[in-house]
Amino acid sequence: MREVTKAREAEVGIASGQIEALMLLIDGAEEDQRCAVKDLNPSPPRREFARRCVKAVEKIVAAESLWGTIQYLLVQRKDTGLRPALEVADLVAQDGYLTCMAAAEALDLIGRDQHRAPPLVYFEAVLSADTVVREERAYVGPGGASWRPPIPLIRLPFDYAESCWLYNVLLHEVGHDLDKDLGLRTVLTPAVVAAVGARGGADRAAAWARWCPEILADALGVLLGGAGFVAAFASQLLPANGSPAIAPADDPHPPDRLRMSLLLGLLRACGDDGPVASRLEVSCRAEIASGPPSAYYDDCAAVAVALLDTPLRDAGEGPALRALVPGREGDAERSRWLALQLVSGGPLAESPWDEPFPWRLVPAGAALALVDCEDPTADALATIHDRVMTFARSLPRPGWTLSEGRRKFLVSLADSLELPIVAPLGGLKVPPVELLTAHDVIAFVGASHQRLAAQLKEAIEARAGDAGSASRSFS
Repeated sequence: MREVTKAREAEVGIASGQIEALMLLIDGAEEDQRCAVKDLNPSPPRREFARRCVKAVEKIVAAESLWGTIQYLLVQRKDTGLRPALEVADLVAQDGYLTCMAAAEALDLIGRDQHRAPPLVYFEAVLSADTVVREERAYVGPGGASWRPPIPLIRLPFDYAESCWLYNVLLHEVGHDLDKDLGLRTVLTPAVVAAVGARGGADRAAAWARWCPEILADALGVLLGGAGFVAAFASQLLPANGSPAIAPADDPHPPDRLRMSLLLGLLRACGDDGPVASRLEVSCRAEIASGPPSAYYDDCAAVAVALLDTPLRDAGEGPALRALVPGREGDAERSRWLALQLVSGGPLAESPWDEPFPWRLVPAGAALALVDCEDPTADALATIHDRVMTFARSLPRPGWTLSEGRRKFLVSLADSLELPIVAPLGGLKVPPVELLTAHDVIAFVGASHQRLAAQLKEAIEARAGDAGSASRSFS
């Protein structure tokens, strides 16, 4: 905890409210383990004492793992090589998150101050970006703990630090946080299924429902980043040759070409039909056409409309998803202006608009600059990155503070904090009941232990007593 206090004093580029949110996160973990230790006294019967002792040790280990992750995040901000990239990443994610949460509050989709602190970002040796989402054990930090925090944490691959156009993925990850905070998928998944079913695609509806968390995050990314967001994803999705027409049954993402087709549909549905969008459409459609045909492509326009225009209240009333990014009519012009500045080679001009240039559009402008780059050599890409970082230094850095109402909300999240033990390689030591009930055939490879039996019993009860037809062990 001393390191968090030092971070406040040393001004490591984190807003004071975010530092306080980290402190609340740590306080919640400490209280969790204190309660577990207190439960050991007075000493219960021997068997019960052993059970409680294991629980207390697990809480202590998990809290230490959590602290290791936060320490890792803070140490990176003291690294002079990483700190500038982290500051830009933090502010892109913050702008995307707070833009939507402020709109949600104004539209009465949430109560006043009922949202978490804006996200913090750090780099790690991972293949792709991911985020800590509330109410899901979907994240394993470098310390090995999985948790549900009062502040979202987003991790990026290390190579993104020198490729700021890839920061567009932050808007997708922020979309996951917004989904959880606003309960978006509970409304939009049925809307997507209905839209596909209305087109005679009942056989495809289950796949679209499975993909909904990811395509919902994509929709928010398009709203926040526009054509630049789509261009950045095109550079990553389309070069992957051999993308299947339909993804495996357990893949949460659509196949790459199908996902790209939906991104283009979302861009059109947002009304972005400018020259950059048209250019992306032509190049991307040619690549998509080179892949295997699929009826899923024909669903994309209907799915895009369902995601963007379905009322977000359960009663089928109120604002739609596009209302979470108000005033985006000028975003295309701003992104395009920045792209032209980046490829011009001359001195960077000041923004011609009265209001500050939106941080969420900085990576969008960088991605569009890559589209305009005629000879994308390593030196040319490095120049664009450096010019983006120079431009970013000229932008004001908005702070974020905790009001009393917001502090109470974050305290409530911290008080309900649970820190499950996670295996070093990222899997839960005991499979969650949801996994055991979702599949008819399950294989356990390697050693197990006594807690698996309790999970299996709960899963069998959840499946109305169906224990399966057979079980085998392999040695």
